[in-house]
Order: sequence, then C-alpha cells, then structure tokens
Amino acid sequence: MFGRNTFPASTFFMVLLVALALLGVGYGLWSKVLFIDGTVHTGNVNAEFLNPFTDDDGVGDGVCGIGTGSCDPKEPGPNPGRYDKGFADCTAELDETDPQILNVVIANGYPSYWCTVWFTVENTGTVPVKVQAYNLTGLPEVLDVEQTGLLIGDQIDPDEEPQGGLSIHIKQEADETEDYSFTAAITLVQWNEYQEDGAMALCAKSGDPDWTCEPDGATGVLYFDPEASTFDYDFDAEGLDPNTNYSLIFYPEPQTIWPWPVTVIASGTSDADGDIHLLGSFNFNADLTDAKIWLVLSADIVGGNMTGWNPGEYLFEQTLIDYNDLDV
Repeated sequence: MFGRNTFPASTFFMVLLVALALLGVGYGLWSKVLFIDGTVHTGNVNAEFLNPFTDDDGVGDGVCGIGTGSCDPKEPGPNPGRYDKGFADCTAELDETDPQILNVVIANGYPSYWCTVWFTVENTGTVPVKVQAYNLTGLPEVLDVEQTGLLIGDQIDPDEEPQGGLSIHIKQEADETEDYSFTAAITLVQWNEYQEDGAMALCAKSGDPDWTCEPDGATGVLYFDPEASTFDYDFDAEGLDPNTNYSLIFYPEPQTIWPWPVTVIASGTSDADGDIHLLGSFNFNADLTDAKIWLVLSADIVGGNMTGWNPGEYLFEQTLIDYNDLDV
C-alpha cells in the first residue's frame, strides 16, 4: 500500500476557514456605484392688476344722463343706485412703472358719495395663489371701504384673471376742502400656505402723518396659531436690507415711557437678497388682544427696550392680531 500524509482534522478545518475568508474578500471587491443627478426647477408667485375702471366715468360738471355711468353713485357694488347729478369724479389708473400698484383718485367728493373701483388680478406666476388678506392702512375715520368680488380665500391659478373691487364711501363727518388718503393691500400667498386664521401682513410704512404702506417697500407675512399653549410662528419677509440683524417684536400699548418696553419674539439675519425667515415658538404666558407685531432692527433693542427709532427700516402691522394662550 502506498503511504500518504494526512492533515489532522483540526488543520483541515483551519484551512477551510481561511479559504472561505479569502473567497469573501474576493466577492467584496466586486462593486458598482450608481449616481442620480437631481435638478429642481422652482416656480414663482407673482400677480399684477389689469384693466381698472370705476363706476363713475363722468366729468364732474353737474350734468349727467339719468341712469348712466356719468351720474354720481350713491350705493356700493355693481349696478349702484345713482343721484341725478354728476359733480364728483372717480378715476383708477395703473402706475406708469409698476402694474402691481393701482392709483385711485376721487375728485370733488362729498358726504354720501360712493365710488366702486373694479380691477382684474392676473396670476402671472407659475404657482396658484390664494387671497390671504385685504389690509387697509392710514384709513381716515371719515371713509369706509368695502371689498367685493375677489374674496379672502379665493384661489387664482396661473394665467387666471378674476375680477375684484373696492367700494369707497365718504361719510358725513368729512371736512370740506380736505385731502384724505389710505393704502389698500391685497396679500396673495401660495395656495398651500393659505390659513383661514392666524395670518397677518406687515409692510414698510411712510411714517407721519399717514403711516401708509410704501408700494415698493419691504413686506412680510406672519403665520401663527391663534389658539395654542405657545405662540407658534412662521414669518417670511423680503425687500429688507441685506445681511442685517432684525427682531420680530410684540409692541404693547399704551406706551408711556422711553425707552419703550417690548417683547422680542425672535431674531435673525437677512440674507444677501434681503429675505428673512423666522420659525419657532414663543411663550407669552398671556393672551393678546388687538396686538401689534413689528419687525425692527435688532440694534435698536437693548435689554428688552426700544432704545433706537428708525421706522424707515422697520415693517409695521397692517392688521392687529388676537392670540389665546391655552395655558392661561
């Protein structure tokens, strides 16, 4: 018989383990990496006025054809009742350089005179929008303004052109030979960010004496939960000074001492484009009623007090807000 050398069982087992280990290493080196290149093209939100006109198209010379548009309106809305004279005049024109601004002028107005301004809002962007708010600033007590047609919550899809209107009424308390002015702002938001409650618009204002929104000024929108244990907010603004520190504040009234005590809700820095986004929660431990929310320069606040006053750099409320703290 031929003799042969045999491995001990333990030796063979060890060799088998090594072979399997090497085999595993061999498979591990076979690999392939797949790549996905992603590109996202975002849309935009934009809108402008088209085709404005009023329901008083006559010249204020006192003469008008009864039942025609040249007789002065005495009621708001479509097909208003009219006086039998035409002394006042109401015109509406687009701004020469900015179709997002509509200029309305009432000439020779008098108490109980109405003018309804009609306009078309075209969604010139690529994203649907909804009407979040109508805001009036600087409205004198001797004037009433009513909206008609395009209502809060209405959606405007891209290229759609719904019609809206504002009716302006001169009240009995108006003075003779006086000039009155105000600003009406329509806040449009992307359709999926619309909130039935808990939203307010802010704007840069002209200051004394009118405190009206600047048509080309910075703007902001604040979203918040009107009933919660904390004041949950989401704030966006654009048109600010770039790379500047700002603070969102609650401005309590009345203020009787200087520097004014205020409550800082949040602070942040605008980006290179002058945009800012503030998101978070704040615990007031109190309810708010008819409250003013401003965006101010952080440098104007020291120790919870307004120690500086630069209103040309701020955003002011267009409406007042109410907040119910559920823990109070």
